[in-house]
Amino acid sequence: MGRQQYLTRLAFGRSAFRDPEPSSLNEPKDEKNNSEYRQQYDSKGRPVNAATDAFNAQLREAQNEVLELVGVVERKDQSDRANETRRRSSREQRQALLAAENDNGEVLEYILLPISFLTHVWVESLLQRVQIGFYDASRSMWDIITHEWHSVRNARGNRRLAMLLPGLGDTIAHLAVRMPVILAAEQIVGRLQVHLLKRCKTRRSRERMCTAMTFGFQTVLAAVDVALLPMELYCSAQRLGLAPHLPLFPPLKFLLPWHGDSFHRFGWLPLLGLTSPAGLLLLHKVIHYDIDEERVPICSLFTPFRYAAITDHPTSSLLTALERPAIREDPLGWVLYQTWLIRTRFMQWSGW
Repeated sequence: MGRQQYLTRLAFGRSAFRDPEPSSLNEPKDEKNNSEYRQQYDSKGRPVNAATDAFNAQLREAQNEVLELVGVVERKDQSDRANETRRRSSREQRQALLAAENDNGEVLEYILLPISFLTHVWVESLLQRVQIGFYDASRSMWDIITHEWHSVRNARGNRRLAMLLPGLGDTIAHLAVRMPVILAAEQIVGRLQVHLLKRCKTRRSRERMCTAMTFGFQTVLAAVDVALLPMELYCSAQRLGLAPHLPLFPPLKFLLPWHGDSFHRFGWLPLLGLTSPAGLLLLHKVIHYDIDEERVPICSLFTPFRYAAITDHPTSSLLTALERPAIREDPLGWVLYQTWLIRTRFMQWSGW
């Protein structure tokens, strides 16, 4: 009788795997006593007992608890939560370590920046004068250094400071003019970008807007650099010994574009081939700024190779594998890859 519902579904062309109606589980229909036990059957006509199934489930649960207590097995949900907690803790520790390294690096940079500036300016100026042939080739390097140092010692007051820090006016102009302009331009461009992004509906319009903002920001910086070119030329002449150490700043007529003695009257000729003083100074300034950038913007224009993210761990097990560029197809990328590989191996060897 238990297979009657199963055979009935087959006879009427219904699916034999469909769950039966709730009323079909109660067999038989012609019951004579309500207290009599009624056998139940599943969809396949097999006898089932709900009380036995519940007892078996409780027994299995008890067995699993005992095995978990002695450490033979562990619950999957608890294991997943433990693994997720462990991974989250590892990520948080990694981020905290990177934040601490970044903060300590900034502090060291703020400390070493003035020290390096005060120590390398005089030496760099001396090397530049030697390279251009300012001193007689028959003199030894020790004789040149001794003569320069005696000149600094014999100077007095502001002149001694100007001789130790040649070209100091360019640094003052950079800190007093270019840095405030950069900060103001960043604030203005950032607010405009946030305001205009809300109005841009499509992705292409947002990309065009970001490109226009970047171009405008770089244009402002280029205009500031062009305006400071007379100061750059004057301070370069001071470093080379071709201009007096004092005053620190050139005359005002040297800075005004419309004056006859202005740098802008002769500094841009000849403009072709970047052989003009203005072109050479701008090229030197751009290279100097790009050296301080982490991504080396000039190199990124000629190669698709990119370094791994800073959040990647430099060990062999967790480090993101970088594809090695072919030297014939991408020579610049191959050089950058070799420098990254040397750095990574050194970090692994040092036990970082």
